[in-house]
Amino acid sequence: MVGRKLSLTLFFFVAALLLVNDIANYYMTKTELHKSLETQMREVSAQITISVQRSQQAYHYVDRLMAANLRSAAIAAKYALPPSYDQVDNARLKELAKELGVSYITLFARTPDDVVSVRSSDPREIGLSSKTWDNYFEAFQQLFEHRRVEGLEYGQSMEHYWAGEIAPSAAILSDTKNKFGYFYDGSTNYLINPIMNTYYVNELEQYTGVQTVINDTLRHHNFLAEIALFNPLTFSVPDDELVNIRNGVELNQYQSRKILFGTYTLRSPNDAEAIERAYRSDQAVHSLMTIDGRTVYRSYFPVQDPAFGQPYVIGITSDYAVIQSKLRDQLMNLLMVTTIALLASVAMIYALYRFVNRAQDEVVQAVQDDYNEEVQSLFVAVRGERHDLVNHLHTLKAMADAKKYDQLHRYVKELVDETIAVSDIVNIGHPAIAAIIQAKAAVALRQRIDFSFRFEGMTDIVGIKGVKSVDIVKILANLIDNAFEEVMELEPEHRVVRVEGWLEQDEIHFSVSNTLRRTLSDEELSRMFQPTYTTKKSSGHSGLGLSIVRQKVRQYRGNVSVSTPEPKMIEFVVSVPLGA
Repeated sequence: MVGRKLSLTLFFFVAALLLVNDIANYYMTKTELHKSLETQMREVSAQITISVQRSQQAYHYVDRLMAANLRSAAIAAKYALPPSYDQVDNARLKELAKELGVSYITLFARTPDDVVSVRSSDPREIGLSSKTWDNYFEAFQQLFEHRRVEGLEYGQSMEHYWAGEIAPSAAILSDTKNKFGYFYDGSTNYLINPIMNTYYVNELEQYTGVQTVINDTLRHHNFLAEIALFNPLTFSVPDDELVNIRNGVELNQYQSRKILFGTYTLRSPNDAEAIERAYRSDQAVHSLMTIDGRTVYRSYFPVQDPAFGQPYVIGITSDYAVIQSKLRDQLMNLLMVTTIALLASVAMIYALYRFVNRAQDEVVQAVQDDYNEEVQSLFVAVRGERHDLVNHLHTLKAMADAKKYDQLHRYVKELVDETIAVSDIVNIGHPAIAAIIQAKAAVALRQRIDFSFRFEGMTDIVGIKGVKSVDIVKILANLIDNAFEEVMELEPEHRVVRVEGWLEQDEIHFSVSNTLRRTLSDEELSRMFQPTYTTKKSSGHSGLGLSIVRQKVRQYRGNVSVSTPEPKMIEFVVSVPLGA
């Protein structure tokens, strides 16, 4: 029954331990996968940042080169055209644009309150007013006044020339990315405006590589859903505040666009707040979100890049289904391992159950053997006492017949003293201790050993759980046997063994002392409890008795010590906590 309860307890303990381990491993794996994903996204962000830096360096170089080329084209156009726009034909401008390798050429003339386009290779460019074009209109005024253009937010200024930012066309709405150059040196009554349209700018961006790098990154990382470079300065700004109205047409400024590069199809209402937080704190922000029924993990990495000309936030979105798939695989692996472990545990617990039962049987058998041995000793003692009693009766009768009353009196007194000693054994108060003392007293009598004992408080330990009577018997029996074996090497008159037992401060104490052939050294005393060590001369001693005593005492967290209180005398003292 005890073995079954122990087996069930172990089974449920192992099952609970495995369950806790599985839960801990699951969440640890989830945390590690998140960390690994964030690390990969951080590495991707670093790669994109480096690519943006390099591409922007190339972009700015090519942008300046485009501005210089447009200036060269404008100067060439100046020499190819008459000084008055009235003498310029639009068809000629179209041919000239083709010859110079630019998309369009437009001529602007100054009016009292405006600067308007009067000729162009594309008819859609004719008649445009520039007074609502902010920086462009200011640049035109400075050029017509023969001043170097300066004091504007953007653009490239050269002698008699200014090139604006990449911007959409006010007349050709399909051209969203154009490079405009403006030249005026006073030799004509018009300002020459060569233009490179979207095709050339797109070609520039293709070669500079930001979008190409993003596309390649998405292609080589299947866990990524999309990548976007957000503009933190304009992302939260309403769209109507970002447009520039030119001739009644709303134009989104290229440099003010909300998405600088990449794609942004998975939109979340929390993006604006996350982008702003990442930009303000200059710390990465991570967020798990559901967009259109799809769970994604999005990270926002802020970048302050002087080469780019403005800050931006790299938004990297990963498909969370990849992590969920790995977690499912991990969970299945954990369940499989748990099942195997449980089956192994059942087998081990069954084996332990069998072992415990076998051990219990062996303990019961050992106790039974000890009991039989002590009972046999008692039987021998009883038979000896019976035999002695017959002898005593014959002796008493002979003394009485011979009328030797003095001798008879002394003999009866000796018999009474021996009876009192037997009564002392019975009055020890602990049946097991009384039995072992009775058996050892009988042995001492046969071997002519002066064996004495004194026990106090033994009745108080009867029934106390923790200290087994069989172990008390083993401890006392081994100590007494060791003492008997030692004194048997002495003459009968020197064979003395003393045994004491008492209860003190919830501890049971035993003391066994005996005489010696010689005084033992400190080294011999220190080795006394080592297995197979013995100080006895006669053969047949295993030297295991004292080692067994120490093992049993330590089992109850007790203590055993040895000393020589006087020359040629050794004493062993055992103390065992009650309830241990």
